[in-house]
Amino acid sequence: MNASSTDRLTIALLFLFALFVFSSTFSIALSQSSLGLSLLLFIVIAAKGDRSGFDRRLKWFWLAVALYVGWMLLAAMAGGKFLHSLDSMREEWLFSIVLVGIFLIHKDDKNADRLIAILAVAQILVMLYSLGLYLDKVYINPRYTEPLTSDQVVRIRGNFSHPLTFGNYTGTAALFMFGYALAAHQRMATWMRRLILSGGVAAMLCTLMSNSRGPIVAVLIGLVIMLFFLRRRKLLIGIVLLLSLGAASLLTETVRARFTAGHRTGIERHIGMYWQGSRRFIWTNSLKVIRENPVIGVGPGNFKEAYQEAVEGELHPMHRYGHAHNDLLNVSAQGGLVGGAAFGLMWLSVLLYFWIGYRRAGPGSAARARSLAALLGSILFLGTSVTEATFVDEEVRALLMFIWAIGLSPWYKQGEQGFPVERQDFS
Repeated sequence: MNASSTDRLTIALLFLFALFVFSSTFSIALSQSSLGLSLLLFIVIAAKGDRSGFDRRLKWFWLAVALYVGWMLLAAMAGGKFLHSLDSMREEWLFSIVLVGIFLIHKDDKNADRLIAILAVAQILVMLYSLGLYLDKVYINPRYTEPLTSDQVVRIRGNFSHPLTFGNYTGTAALFMFGYALAAHQRMATWMRRLILSGGVAAMLCTLMSNSRGPIVAVLIGLVIMLFFLRRRKLLIGIVLLLSLGAASLLTETVRARFTAGHRTGIERHIGMYWQGSRRFIWTNSLKVIRENPVIGVGPGNFKEAYQEAVEGELHPMHRYGHAHNDLLNVSAQGGLVGGAAFGLMWLSVLLYFWIGYRRAGPGSAARARSLAALLGSILFLGTSVTEATFVDEEVRALLMFIWAIGLSPWYKQGEQGFPVERQDFS
């Protein structure tokens, strides 16, 4: 294949992948369709001989991914429902986002800025749409508002199936874009930095409108962590963002009610065992599943049946959950303690890549901005996965894989342009 033909295919790949990033904020169907086409085109380009972007520097990450996926396949075979388990593992194909994203950034370093700017634009549009829904449900037509969940309070879900998915997505996107904008490299245009920061603010507002406790708390904690990486004027911006979200959470009655003890939608019912939907109830019985299947687990996709057997007494149909509402517990139940360890090892490897990349890169460099943004976005995702199995939520998982592609991309530049190793003060 000649160079011009390869260039045309790469441009087409960039367009499809950008469509995936844009549509991931509102449509799982469009985003995964465009991602599927991106993957096919990527395979064609690689088969024709263009393997730029493949490099041994990320071998520990890919080995950890292979160990995790391989063990879950073994658990699927041992679980007795192999085809069913394979179907439940379909989210694993989203690891391809990391490959395609790194390839595109390797071809043109500016693609990282472009793709994140596209995410910011999409998030701003989703925020405007969500704000219209919120104003209508709370102020314009409150009498005709249909509750979105059993909580009987207004919770905006964007165009997703559940407010919690919406909140987890937008919270992760918010910290990722804040990190990228506030650690922006010196070559980034001012307007683009402001656009990405605005996208982060829009995502934070969407998290608040989702009225989901886990994402709101995770963003608050994530903003506190972010402050340790900032200096001078950027630190002030971070403090303003933190105080703004905290004040908005306290002053918004419907949000405040979700954290109030004694309120019918408050947090109190989640720390007791009397309600089958409480996190304590779910985690306690999920641990029973793990104890009964400690080595190989029950197999991917078999949690629901095993969970029902673990619960003593009659389980209400509404609470026959398909996951453990915690990523580590969920993986450990389906893949055993070895599967949980492999899952933890994969996370440890990617976080270490981001941290080392951040420490080695010089202030004002693209590598530092990408590493910090990916680190903050991943920490936020981990925060949401304490109370929800976010890793099996396709919309949020797809965003995480894009974030990982951004954060891992600087490692492919070490041999060509040099990875600055000076350890100067934080930006």
